[in-house]
Amino acid sequence: MKKIGFLQNVKIIVLVGYILLFLLAVFGGYQIYQELLKFSNQNQPFAERKQLNLISNALVSMYEAESVRKIMLSENFDTHYLDSSYTSVNQKVHFYLDSLYRLSNDKSLHNSLDTVNNLLEEKENNLKNMIELLEAIKKLPYSKQILTTVLSKNDVNSLYNIFETNFSKQKTDSSFFVKKKKGFLSRLKDVFGPGEDSTKIVSKQTEELKDTTFKKPAQLLTDTIVQFINTINNKSNRKKAVYLNQLATRQNAMLYYDESLTNQIHQILYGLENKERKYVNNLLIDRDKAVNKSSRIMSLIAWASLFTVIIFLALTLGLINKSQIYRNKLEQSKKHAEDLMKSRERLLLMISHDIKSPLSSIIGHMELLSREKMPPAEKEHLINMKSSSEHILELVNKLMDYHKLEQGKSEITKMPFSPYQLMQDVYQSFIPVINNRLIYTSQNTINKQKVFESDPFTIKQVVNNLISNAIKFTKSGSINISSLITENNILQVSVKDSGVGIKPEDKKKIFDEFERVGSTEDKTRIEGYGLGLAITYKLVKLLGGDINVESEYEKGSEFIVSIPLKPLLMSVEELSKGKKEEHEKSSSGKMDAKILFIDDDLVMLNVFEKLLQREGAEVTICDDSKEALALLKDKKFDIILTDIQMPQINGFELVGKIREMNSEYHKNVPVIALSARSDVSEEKFKNAGFTGFLAKPVPFNVLLDKICESISCKNVEIKSDEAHKGINSLIEFVEDDEETAKDILNVFISENKIKIKELSDSLKANNWQQIKATAHKLLPLMRIIGADEMVKILVALENGEISSEKVTSLIKMVKDKNKEVIDFMNKKYPEKKV
Repeated sequence: MKKIGFLQNVKIIVLVGYILLFLLAVFGGYQIYQELLKFSNQNQPFAERKQLNLISNALVSMYEAESVRKIMLSENFDTHYLDSSYTSVNQKVHFYLDSLYRLSNDKSLHNSLDTVNNLLEEKENNLKNMIELLEAIKKLPYSKQILTTVLSKNDVNSLYNIFETNFSKQKTDSSFFVKKKKGFLSRLKDVFGPGEDSTKIVSKQTEELKDTTFKKPAQLLTDTIVQFINTINNKSNRKKAVYLNQLATRQNAMLYYDESLTNQIHQILYGLENKERKYVNNLLIDRDKAVNKSSRIMSLIAWASLFTVIIFLALTLGLINKSQIYRNKLEQSKKHAEDLMKSRERLLLMISHDIKSPLSSIIGHMELLSREKMPPAEKEHLINMKSSSEHILELVNKLMDYHKLEQGKSEITKMPFSPYQLMQDVYQSFIPVINNRLIYTSQNTINKQKVFESDPFTIKQVVNNLISNAIKFTKSGSINISSLITENNILQVSVKDSGVGIKPEDKKKIFDEFERVGSTEDKTRIEGYGLGLAITYKLVKLLGGDINVESEYEKGSEFIVSIPLKPLLMSVEELSKGKKEEHEKSSSGKMDAKILFIDDDLVMLNVFEKLLQREGAEVTICDDSKEALALLKDKKFDIILTDIQMPQINGFELVGKIREMNSEYHKNVPVIALSARSDVSEEKFKNAGFTGFLAKPVPFNVLLDKICESISCKNVEIKSDEAHKGINSLIEFVEDDEETAKDILNVFISENKIKIKELSDSLKANNWQQIKATAHKLLPLMRIIGADEMVKILVALENGEISSEKVTSLIKMVKDKNKEVIDFMNKKYPEKKV
């Protein structure tokens, strides 16, 4: 096979293109990230903003301290509270200034902060002095009345006149109104301005006692009083003036400190704002540089990506164009292959139909011949012909089964059944096939009384295929079949043999179609079709199960099948009763029916006409579907049997025309389809109007059963294949080998003698468990040879029924059967008497 080059692989080119684009994107992202990282590092920490916040907080606290100071300088205030408040605010100011000092490394800022701290200290000292001056003013040694009263000239004259005229003992009761006190600055103004009485006498009551003896010294007394009062006022005013002068000086100093602090704070703020402004400008410049560099990087990456995309797009388009050409060729090849597959399918169906149709005639004729009396040699030829026919039919059926499974057209039909009985039937059906070189055993641990739902026919086909396969690959040794049902309602069946085994390299392909293990060189390959295990595998999957194989070359193989079942609330007795009633209903005597048989194969028509007439039916045959339609207009039949593939009107068209006839009879008359086609499901036949469907070649007893099921026959006896085989069924598959046949019959007789002895001894000892076990061992063989009377007794004993009469009858029947076998051997092989 030619290797695909790098440039010819679209996936590789697209992948490389995506990788390059991804690397370009990663490179661009990394470069941009580096620029952003540089910009981010420049932006952290933002120290100037923190410094501005600190100086702003300090300025706010200073304004707060100034407010507290003004309150403290008023006359009435809580000295302790305001003093602690002022101290707390000053501490905040110093905290902010110290934090700013530690945060900054600028020496000029440190000098400014030192100046501010010094001014604050001097301001605090000045405030303390001002407070002390105010306290001193408060502690002056005169009353407020003396301090604030000034006698006028008129008041002096009035006092003089009083003392001049008489001496009066006066009892005076006066009321005073005191004016609202003024602030510090107002009082400071009043010091340097004209004074005003702050107290006025509102009312005055005088009780006077006149005495003229003191008239002369009045002048002297008045002058003394006035002089005394003026002296006191003058002293107080001078001291007060000194204090107020000092207070004004302190106030001017305070204004100086405030102005200086304001200038220093403004200088600091200006410096910090100017520094921040420069920093922001530098930051913006750096950001512009980063953005420009990132833009250049993105532009380069974009151009590189565009260039990469263009190159790889051109390569991809070229490959897509080639791929489209290849796709067109591939589609043409696919269409050709599909046409071949359809042709193969049509050929397969056509061959299948063309084989099954004459095969039906052959089997039909053999069915007729088997009922005739003929010499043993001719009987043997007939048996060989039947064997060959069955071989051909098996091949065709396997091909059709595989085709249906491959197309997904196979269906499973779920119904209630007994897994125990199914496995028993399968096991017993192979007893006649096993030769004396093989040990054939079974372990069936399934509960006899339980009923489940699944497709028993498909399960039986699977197990049959595995057992047939084991027999085919085991020349000598043993074959063991074991079956059980797990707690999860999974049926597990194991078929184990000691045959040739499977090589490790063959295990992977044993379930492939048309594969046969072994080698033609060393003659280990077994003849076959290579379809058995492939069909088995697909059937197991169709049932929703699984199949596994364990094998060691030249030591044997074990196939394990697991199939899910659905448990039902039904007993085995109810299941058996239903089947018996259904069988009795469909086959209760001799047939008395009018049958129309339509087929373009005259040979098949003649064969089935004779077979049905022997059963008492009135048969009308017709090889033309048009004639059949005309016949149906004038005559009525109990049932219609018709082929599907006919030249003029096929079976589907025929049943459609029958159902369209305006008659209740034509709408309900049973119509059975007979066809060798395997690509059409039974459901499709029923949807088309058919009552049922039978696949060619049709065994006569199956056809008879279907007819009776459809019309409820009276007086017809349907015999199964096993019903008329008798003893011959024991050696049917080894009739060509006389010695083997004799060995099988002799073993049958000797085993029966052993069982007779076991039954007799157990009956004498009343050992019913042993009788039950012996009955279980006898039952399979008696079923094979069709000994119905014995089977009934054996089933009853196996189920635990205690009856001495039945055991005695059974012993007699087994002895009679042994005599019958001996007579059969003497007639069949007369040269040697038994």
